Amino acid sequence: MGSRRPQPRSNSREISRDMLREILVKLPAKDLARSCCVSGLWHSVASNPSFGNLHAMARDVSSDRTEALLISVNREPGRSDEASVFMVSSRRAMCCVPIPSGYGLTNVCNGLLCFVHGDGP
Repeated sequence: MGSRRPQPRSNSREISRDMLREILVKLPAKDLARSCCVSGLWHSVASNPSFGNLHAMARDVSSDRTEALLISVNREPGRSDEASVFMVSSRRAMCCVPIPSGYGLTNVCNGLLCFVHGDGP
């Protein structure tokens, strides 16, 4: 009898390849190069030649429309915390993002809201 190899489990916490591609394409080149060290999946996505072309095209398009964002955390007694995102140039609110219970907003990078479990910094 041969031994059976365990089947890899699908982990719902893993990010899909397509979603990872959408995130990585927004990174500056230096940060993209650093991201190759995160995991094999990240390396395979970032080093794919078609991704390189996509990243170059996205950088050309985004350089024409750089926009500063202002992030405000709203804390009101009896309500869940939320982060409000505003466009500085138009002073308009873009969206409100609920902050999950037990998490705090720790940083913002290229429009990504980064949360930390616990009270935050």
